Amino acid sequence: MNASKKTKILIVEDETLIGLDITESLIKLGYDVPGIAISGEGALDAVQKEKPDIVLMDIYLEGSLDGIQAAKIIRDRDNIPVIYLTAYSDYDLLKKARETTPYGYMLKPFDSQQARASIEMALGKHAVEENLKYSERTKNVLLNATPDSLFLINGEGVIIALNEAMAKRIGKPVGEILGLHYLDPLISAVTPVKKEDIDATILSKTPFHEEEEYNGRWFDVSIYPVNEQPGKISDLAIYCHDITPHKEAIENQLRIAKLESLGLLAGGIAHQFNNILTKVLGNISLVQSLIDDSEEASLRLSAAAVEVYQARQLTGRLLTFSRGGEPVRKITDIVSLIEGAVQHAVSGQTSTVTYSIEKPLPKAFIDNTQITEALFQILENAVHSMEKGGAIQIGVQKEHVPVTTPLLKSGEYLVINVTDEGTGIPAENLGKVFDIYFTTQTGRHGLGLPIALSIIRRHGGDIRFTSEPGKGTLVKVYIPVAEPELPREGVKKSVIHVLIMDDEFAICDIASTFLTKKGYLVTTASNGEEAIEMYQSAMQSPLPVDVVILDLIIPAGLGGVETMAALKRVDSGVRAIVSSGYSDDPVMANPRRYGFSGFLPKPYRLTDLDVTIREIASAKSPV
Repeated sequence: MNASKKTKILIVEDETLIGLDITESLIKLGYDVPGIAISGEGALDAVQKEKPDIVLMDIYLEGSLDGIQAAKIIRDRDNIPVIYLTAYSDYDLLKKARETTPYGYMLKPFDSQQARASIEMALGKHAVEENLKYSERTKNVLLNATPDSLFLINGEGVIIALNEAMAKRIGKPVGEILGLHYLDPLISAVTPVKKEDIDATILSKTPFHEEEEYNGRWFDVSIYPVNEQPGKISDLAIYCHDITPHKEAIENQLRIAKLESLGLLAGGIAHQFNNILTKVLGNISLVQSLIDDSEEASLRLSAAAVEVYQARQLTGRLLTFSRGGEPVRKITDIVSLIEGAVQHAVSGQTSTVTYSIEKPLPKAFIDNTQITEALFQILENAVHSMEKGGAIQIGVQKEHVPVTTPLLKSGEYLVINVTDEGTGIPAENLGKVFDIYFTTQTGRHGLGLPIALSIIRRHGGDIRFTSEPGKGTLVKVYIPVAEPELPREGVKKSVIHVLIMDDEFAICDIASTFLTKKGYLVTTASNGEEAIEMYQSAMQSPLPVDVVILDLIIPAGLGGVETMAALKRVDSGVRAIVSSGYSDDPVMANPRRYGFSGFLPKPYRLTDLDVTIREIASAKSPV
């Protein structure tokens, strides 16, 4: 209390002369007396108005409220100490008054020195009680300020306090846990506290801190001695923090770092592999055109070409798994990709698949390889959830997504619904299905669904799960509808002049041989410097270059991006196609941003080469 502030005392006395006498005596003692109340009702009103520090209350009062009743209300409502004034020492009366927990009694006639002692003792007692209440509130706040388990035990190991978080983990109210020993099975089931750690802390009288693995989870356990007294074993405060998510996050970061390192290696390998596949696939195509008279040879070469093209899908998957990569998009019929993913996922399984496809269905602007991979992972997950086989239903329709939908922009989407009859997903695991390495299926790596989600979100879509244990799972895949293509005005030309730049001689030779047979005029260059010189020279001839095909990476010379920039300075209308085995390169994902009119990922079919060149050559403008 502020020393400069006088103690304010309210007097409740129905005898006016006695009240005035008491007032005069208290003022002489240095107290502030704001007034005298002559009834219980008046006392309640005066307390609300004056906010006194203490009340001197006559036990006998006229009216509906006597002093004892009024004192009880003041105690419960206002938390203000009350000292009773009485001229009697009747035992029954004092017993009744004691039930209101007064802070003292003062007998009439009033004695100043007795009054000072009683008032100061009452104020001191009230201050101590308030401090104790504050201390108790503070302790409860501190105990419950953490979501982790926190409890106190005495020297015998009995729990004397605990927080609500611990009680919730145990599954019983706080009151039913108090008094239990910390080694009680009910407690030890949720807290990894060892007897040897408690004993060591008591012996050393210093805090204990250790990370403990317990029941498949990791905990940060701290034990602190408190209230140490001579000759008495200290109480102990025990704090158990579940650090399992933190441990898992660190392990995931290490795994991701390893994956990223592997991704750099995988990208280089995939690039070299794609170059080899391009040459193999090109040679197969050329040989096919030379042996049309042999039906068996032609069929076997066609089969070989299919397998080589499948290998290209494998390198794309390798990049997707290890590094992700921006989508290399084109307008596609999503149904054909779904059917391909289904064929791959269900092959050799006992599951059956039925379709419900809305018609007409708009197309999507997507990376075929990545979307096929995402759909395969979702379908494979559905197949593996049905150990004894079952039915998978696939529905595809167009839906309008409103502005309020989380994670999706408002607009038109293709929605792919995949419903299985599997074991379903428990509610506690539903939020973990996209966590890296999370899986409940033996022999699975837990990467499939996180990769699928990453791919779909890179396309501006999302994946939603609905599931119930024993009743299967519904997966909804949202993919934005493609913007409608504007019709392009074609330009007819009898001979198309193509300039191919690639540091692989075999690729240039195969493409040149094929295109020449198709009626193209073909020029080849091994680097950017040669390509620029040849392009400039052709500009002065009757047959300028119509389309340039530029390899993205040239180790010994200008690569595709640098060459394209130089050609733009020579001819702002240059039409160019970027080609690379690095299908995840940002240039391949968005060729128009770098000035290219199209892209051709390696390895490619020679028929794809022909179609892409004709599309670019017939376009009205290069970009």
